[in-house]
Amino acid sequence: MTDSLINILNGLKSIMISRNILITDYFLVGGIGASFINAALLTFICLFLIQITKTKITGSGIAAIFSVSGFALFGKNLVNVWFMFLGVIIYTLIKREKISDHLYSAFFGMAMAPLTSEFIFSKWLPLETGIILSIVVGIFTGLIIVPLSRYFYRFHQGYCLYNTGLTAGLITTIIISIMRSDIV
Repeated sequence: MTDSLINILNGLKSIMISRNILITDYFLVGGIGASFINAALLTFICLFLIQITKTKITGSGIAAIFSVSGFALFGKNLVNVWFMFLGVIIYTLIKREKISDHLYSAFFGMAMAPLTSEFIFSKWLPLETGIILSIVVGIFTGLIIVPLSRYFYRFHQGYCLYNTGLTAGLITTIIISIMRSDIV
């Protein structure tokens, strides 16, 4: 079963402009071909980033790559991962550390990428406000994911194999709770 180039491109567009609560089924949103192309492109981008930053490939790195690949079928796309990633880069510049030391944390932290789409394409915010808010929230989450992941590793004493995922889940829970409260 194949998909036409037009269907794939239209499907990719639909994926990139959809609101992405965590379990948005990209097969339903954009079709099978577009979903797999989205996953493949994000995977190749991750591999390219590993190569240009000369990051050592480890077991954790392989898990991070496959995590991005898998979640690119339902939540991560070519639009919503970059602001959080930019936050991690800013963190490394502030701390004067190498990006290669935190690249896998950034990949795992991309679990929060659907927040970006939720702000940009929300029905309760004007588009301009949503874009600005998604940039701010994305960069903020990228800035805090690395230090919080280090802290939460001590918090659960190393018994969680998906340490950054736990951190991303807690951050996302707090942000979503604030969004749904009467505070905002």
